[in-house]
Amino acid sequence: MADNPYQPPSSGFEKPPRDLEPGSMFKAVLFGATTDIVGTNLIAIPLFLIHGAILGAQGESAEEMQRAMEHVDPLSTFGLVLMMFGLAMSVLGGYVCARTANVNSYTAVGAMSAISVAFGAITGSGEYEWPVLLLLNLLGLMAIFAGGWWHIRKLTPTN
Repeated sequence: MADNPYQPPSSGFEKPPRDLEPGSMFKAVLFGATTDIVGTNLIAIPLFLIHGAILGAQGESAEEMQRAMEHVDPLSTFGLVLMMFGLAMSVLGGYVCARTANVNSYTAVGAMSAISVAFGAITGSGEYEWPVLLLLNLLGLMAIFAGGWWHIRKLTPTN
């Protein structure tokens, strides 16, 4: 019944799809930082278990295994594997942040990266010398912004 007097008139415009509407910046930063920090730690747990099993199979003593687990050299094979998975989670966290914010801006990604880098600096401050810590945090920043770019590039109009 097209002549319903209680029906509002049609405008000829359609509502944009939900995935084009901007989201909450707070949720974006929260979800992105949680993905990065919690995801990195969840991946690190089985990697440390595997590394411990390998060290045990090689005949390392309990003290040597504990020292190897507490002080991971970032340029060792295990350190590079940890870094690779951690950076992958940072890329994913940046993507989740940008996807949740859904705006053509790096504001939410920048706020999320500040939280992730601060968390990394606090947890790694006693572990590494400051140049190594600075390099690791710089790599983390690049990974987060790469994840943000991964989504934001889809929002940028191309001519």
